[in-house]
Amino acid sequence: MIYSFRFRGKNQRILALYQSFLDHPGQGLHPKELSRMTGIPMLDVVARMDQIPELFVKLPGQRDGLTRYRLTTTATARTVTEIEHLIDQQVRRESWLYYAFIAMVLLVFLIAVMAIAPAI
Repeated sequence: MIYSFRFRGKNQRILALYQSFLDHPGQGLHPKELSRMTGIPMLDVVARMDQIPELFVKLPGQRDGLTRYRLTTTATARTVTEIEHLIDQQVRRESWLYYAFIAMVLLVFLIAVMAIAPAI
């Protein structure tokens, strides 16, 4: 896939992960813990965390070898409604990008059909 949407269609999962961090303030959480808390598959948790550096940051490795994540400092300073607004704004932007791409493909198809039609 050329482009992968980071927020579109995934906003509820992102909010669930965010809420898990709010329930355990100041802790670095392993993706397996987050998976258990939210019910989201672990690979999807890791993908969300890695793709959204605006909210989640990977902590440096410790001696136990486990990878942990935390909320960024800007995300902890914001309120829940501000984070929800940020996520909704990103979903809208990605939706506009999706619709613009679809319109572009349809327009190219229409131009190609109109260019071939007079030749027939």
